Amino acid sequence: MAQSPLSRQICDLEENLKIQIFKRDRTGATPTPGGETLIQYARGALQVREDTVKAVRAIQQAGIRPFRLGLTPFIEHHVIATVTEAYRTLFPKGNIHPENGDTSDVLERLKGGELDAALVTLPLVPSGYHIQPIMHQPLVVCIREDDPLAQKERLTPEPLNHQLAIFSDPRHHPTAHARLLEMLTEQGMTPRVAKPTFNREHVQWMVRERFWVALIREDE
Repeated sequence: MAQSPLSRQICDLEENLKIQIFKRDRTGATPTPGGETLIQYARGALQVREDTVKAVRAIQQAGIRPFRLGLTPFIEHHVIATVTEAYRTLFPKGNIHPENGDTSDVLERLKGGELDAALVTLPLVPSGYHIQPIMHQPLVVCIREDDPLAQKERLTPEPLNHQLAIFSDPRHHPTAHARLLEMLTEQGMTPRVAKPTFNREHVQWMVRERFWVALIREDE
């Protein structure tokens, strides 16, 4: 817009609102304190408009095609339930198509536009993805109650070296597996990499049978 009609519109706005938006002098125009407040609220109103348009478009899109959600191993059921419930709250008439796969496969399909979003375990190299962490869960050591280590208030790395077993599968998430090994090495521990399993009862049975001490997620 040319300066002349823009200046005219600003003057008309000031006259209609009965406020001075800009202070003018020979060097130009600067916002008054009232003008600064008006500009701030105007930017907020424009953002609300943009967000509303995006939301309406998303609702319309949800009614046209299903939401394709990729799921990778080690994602807890309650996390999936929370995400799907939130989606259904926003889009009551929308449909969800869950699709399982290894992390690399799911990310490749997400990149290719075959999926709309995916639930994965971190770490993850962004590589053009928007990443929103939704849950953090500590890892803990699972040992027998009668194990002498269970009597200690705090475990140090030394007695766990070459005794601690991990069950992550590098095929499902190579980056997470490598990072886990790296973190244990930083603590001076060399773990025993056991055969991958997602069955928590199987892991607990092996601990009870004294096969090894296991590294598991806290809620297991």
